[in-house]
Amino acid sequence: MAADRFYRRWSLAVAVCAGLLLTSCASSVNGAAGASSGSSAGAAAGASALSATTRPSPAGGTTAPALPECTNGTLPTVTPGTITIGTESPGRQPWYQGDPRSAQGLEPAVGYAIAQVLGFDHDHVTWTVVDRTQATAGTATAFDVDLNQFTAPDAGTATADYSTGYFAVTDTLVTRQGDAAAPNSTATLTGARLGTVSGTSSAAGVNRVSGTAPSSFVGPQQALDALATGAVAGVVLPTPDALAAAQADATLSLAGQLPSDPQLQPDQFKVLLPKGSALTGCVSAAVDRLRVEGTLQQLAGQWIDSQVPPLR
Repeated sequence: MAADRFYRRWSLAVAVCAGLLLTSCASSVNGAAGASSGSSAGAAAGASALSATTRPSPAGGTTAPALPECTNGTLPTVTPGTITIGTESPGRQPWYQGDPRSAQGLEPAVGYAIAQVLGFDHDHVTWTVVDRTQATAGTATAFDVDLNQFTAPDAGTATADYSTGYFAVTDTLVTRQGDAAAPNSTATLTGARLGTVSGTSSAAGVNRVSGTAPSSFVGPQQALDALATGAVAGVVLPTPDALAAAQADATLSLAGQLPSDPQLQPDQFKVLLPKGSALTGCVSAAVDRLRVEGTLQQLAGQWIDSQVPPLR
């Protein structure tokens, strides 16, 4: 998974979001993405009139200020008055739960929340199938935004724009189903024989939590093969990979998410937009608003933490 870290710049921007208009927040967080949009980044002034069933109330009691320049009617969407969201089909659980129009799953829920902040109610959101490879290569068209577990450098790429992050990618401990000796808490990680995939941030997380250097494997399958033979007692994978592995193999158990390093910003899922999109700044600011209000944390808790609770 591509490294994608905001570090101090992201933390400073979030602090600014909490106390200032999101206009300055969008420019400081979004970098090149903000430069590709001629409008201020922000939320719709009329969002409060939309249905609360598609966007939870602010979880932390904080309401970020609206920026009326980013509203339905002023944004140049593919279909005027409607925002078109792309994703591959079928999307994987728990990121998607069937038809995305049901708003079930993390990414449809986030998509509808972003749309609502920008002034598009449920009836003015459409979904379309977009090939992931074509989206990242910049060859896909006929969509405004694409939610499909994308990570990317902070400044975007030469072929696509990306919003600020809407989901922090944690690591999850995978063990064998029914293995009574398998580690199942942060305390039992100490000294445990664990495996990780080389080139990911998981190894640093294991070192930090357990104090023990893990065995490194070329890919997830090699690590899981070692788990199956008992060569390791557990495998630590990025949570999306861990969820996919457990769905594919009923003999695996998800013990829980490892605590994140408070000094580092994890990799982030981001909204992909066509390169140079005039919506990029506004979408980033909508994501920032949802973060400030606690909505993103609330949705991650509902759809991800419910399936993979934090490891205690």
